[in-house]
Amino acid sequence: MKRGFSHAFTPPAPVVPVRLRSPSGQPSVALDGKIDTGADLCGIPEQLVSDLDLPPVRSVRASGFAGAAHEVVVYRVDVEIEGLVFPRVEAVAVNRPYVLVGRNVLRALIVRLDGPHEQLDLRRARAGEQLAAR
Repeated sequence: MKRGFSHAFTPPAPVVPVRLRSPSGQPSVALDGKIDTGADLCGIPEQLVSDLDLPPVRSVRASGFAGAAHEVVVYRVDVEIEGLVFPRVEAVAVNRPYVLVGRNVLRALIVRLDGPHEQLDLRRARAGEQLAAR
């Protein structure tokens, strides 16, 4: 999938439509997902943890950009990006109105960022490409 960067961010950022669903199936929510190659895990808006009744998995120490480390709860959520489904993805709650698409999902994708042209090209890696990357 090819798409232009979103100008809702300064500077413009790579954003994709994301659908989140509880691993139990329903309900689901559609949001923008900002590609975040600096995030180990995905981040989901705090309110969605209760709205989707997401199951907690474990606690980890985490720190955001220029922040101190603190304990956070990791949840499981099904993530869909333009028809590509990633079941039971680990995610933390974030104080943002959009999803952060972290490396735990991005590692299954080929991501090409063209900053000068503000273009994102995103596709699922084929089996041979995934093996070669390891």
